[in-house]
Amino acid sequence: MPDMMQGQHMAPENLKMNPIHSMPWLGAYKNGTVEGINDSLAIVEYLCMKYAGNVPDSFMGGSNPLKKAKHLEKANILKDTLYRATMYQYVYPMFFGLMTECQYDLCKRDFCLEIVEEWCKDGIYLGAAEPSISDFYLVSLHMGMMWNHKPEFKRKWEWEKVLPSKYPNMWKVINKMLAVPAVKEVHEANPSEKICGANTWADMVAPMVGQKEMPGEGREFVYDHPKGMVHPNLISMSDHGKDFVKPITK
Repeated sequence: MPDMMQGQHMAPENLKMNPIHSMPWLGAYKNGTVEGINDSLAIVEYLCMKYAGNVPDSFMGGSNPLKKAKHLEKANILKDTLYRATMYQYVYPMFFGLMTECQYDLCKRDFCLEIVEEWCKDGIYLGAAEPSISDFYLVSLHMGMMWNHKPEFKRKWEWEKVLPSKYPNMWKVINKMLAVPAVKEVHEANPSEKICGANTWADMVAPMVGQKEMPGEGREFVYDHPKGMVHPNLISMSDHGKDFVKPITK
């Protein structure tokens, strides 16, 4: 399989399986062919149905429609709305040159955090005695927000400083999830010289590859570039990504 992070997910053989050409995506094999499944939540639902006997009901509600709907409600708030109102605003611009200052998304930040804080009341996961898909989304968002946590990054809003004092229940849940063996391994283990854990990435790699300040007041796409319009994901995966965006000046 070609190296996805070098933009080779746009290779013809990959586009046949994943025409949306975004990530993450999963190749589901059947009768010698591959059907691509795009988006993390769609992938998780597929795996939960395929391996239903190995997935506890607490993860995504099992076969109960209402319980599943409530799980999906929380998961979508975390992976879409809160993600765009936090990581997309304060992390991605420094690393990928993607757009920031989207006021429609940014104005939802504190509102979403208050909703999730209520879901995490008493620090017992997201409203249940066992971790669910939403708890995994929350700890994943936390790790992403830690990419530029080092003091050399100049940030306007700091996740790891705001949450402990203003959203203590959420902070307790994050730390409980960080202690889950599988999550702990993903964060702390460094499988090889080419693959590092999330903690190593945030502490050592991110400071070497990220911009130390926000790029102006935001980014806008260059629509008249000679190479034509580009899919946003390619900006972060191409040596020429900077050609497709420019600072917004005021």
